[in-house]
Amino acid sequence: MARRPVARYQWDLDGTPGFERDTGANAHAFTTFAEPGQRSVAVRLTDSGGASAEARAVVGVRSAGGASGAKLELRLAPGQSRAA
Repeated sequence: MARRPVARYQWDLDGTPGFERDTGANAHAFTTFAEPGQRSVAVRLTDSGGASAEARAVVGVRSAGGASGAKLELRLAPGQSRAA
């Protein structure tokens, strides 16, 4: 079965149930946390035919050298982000 390009990315960046951010066909999301620490994140990819796949991970977020808050930027590499 041929894989189709991803048409929609949905992100869970706060570790709660559900995907609160939808970036459409853009494979890039970012958020800022009040404090550094371990965070649970997830992404759901949906292809042009409606098939979807999800990935979850726990990531360490740290403060960016004196900046207020802790920033997290997620970017999926082109060609590696396809729904199963």
